[in-house]
Amino acid sequence: MPAIMRYGTSAFFLTLTLSFPHIILTPELVVENPAMRYVHALIALTAFHRRTSLIAGDGILFLYSYATQL
Repeated sequence: MPAIMRYGTSAFFLTLTLSFPHIILTPELVVENPAMRYVHALIALTAFHRRTSLIAGDGILFLYSYATQL
């Protein structure tokens, strides 16, 4: 994955962690789960490096599957 995509993904999830912890992937998907802040932070940290970007992808798939169950 190109570096610009990893950095953009990391910045997006870091923004969600710090400013919008209750939003899953889009502004329409709002939950009151306090653990979402930690999931966003994990994705932001692992998306930054090439070796751990697969873990970030798994985290995004987790968020997607969590959102489809709402």
